[in-house]
Amino acid sequence: MKIHYHSDHLGSASFVTDIGGYVMQHLQYLPYGELFISQRNSEKFDSRYKFTAKELDNETSYTYFGARYYDSELSGWLSIDPMSDKRSWVSPYSYCQWNPLILVDPSGMLDDWYRDDETGATFWHEGSENFIEKDGVRYRNIGETHSSYSNGKRIDYKQNNVVNIVDVDPNLNLEGGQYIPQQFTTDNGQKVNVDFSYITKDGNNAYNAISIEAVSQFIMGINEANNTGSDINKIGISATTNGEHSSSSRHYIGKAIDICTINNQQVGESIETCNLQNAMNNINKIRENFGPCIKTKNGKDWYVPGHNNHIHISVN
Repeated sequence: MKIHYHSDHLGSASFVTDIGGYVMQHLQYLPYGELFISQRNSEKFDSRYKFTAKELDNETSYTYFGARYYDSELSGWLSIDPMSDKRSWVSPYSYCQWNPLILVDPSGMLDDWYRDDETGATFWHEGSENFIEKDGVRYRNIGETHSSYSNGKRIDYKQNNVVNIVDVDPNLNLEGGQYIPQQFTTDNGQKVNVDFSYITKDGNNAYNAISIEAVSQFIMGINEANNTGSDINKIGISATTNGEHSSSSRHYIGKAIDICTINNQQVGESIETCNLQNAMNNINKIRENFGPCIKTKNGKDWYVPGHNNHIHISVN
């Protein structure tokens, strides 16, 4: 019998259906993978693959990740991290460095930063390949740095070390959100650097945690532009949740991004600007795409004043 797994943003099985769409099992989890809901429409079927798509041993209630076993009831590993000598700052038994809401561990031994375009799932892997594949999912290299946000604190990583923990304004950072990577690799192998040095009139820069969907669509739009002939290697971001916008702006809910420069050049009616805006329009979840070349909302022409010196994109 053919079955289909429908996953959440971490890759965990959420709904399991047959080929006709009949729901065979519905699953929900607590943050560290404890089963919260498991509803089955057949006593004969119980998916083996549950939290982050890993196999659960029903006899022991342990989950096998490849390098070691994980106990979701204890919220930790049953053995030490084989790479623990490289990360003395965190317990060798800690799962995803105590951040299970946005990080996954494909093998049980984390080591270089990679991200899945679709779900935003992010992890560290030893190596510098442009892309890696784990359990059928393709992850994009996002460079040697990564930042995470929780409860008013930003944690900055370089390689596999915490290099900074800083208090940040919770009004500018979305709980459960992500930071735009400071570097990522497009499909053609181009390394794209992201600059957040621009300061808006409110005195803030754009390096804030925003919705996972907004981060993904930003990366996928630039990737599409480079796939279709652009040579984008640097992007300047002027606003995410910062800046001065109308009270109804999607910036304030972490759903919008303003791009001010492309390859160190101010956004204007250039080939690169037009190519990027057209590429953004090919991304299904882009809601607003306002700039000097085109102004569209949900794929249709939309009049809005301004936006002649930057590109504003927002997601559904």
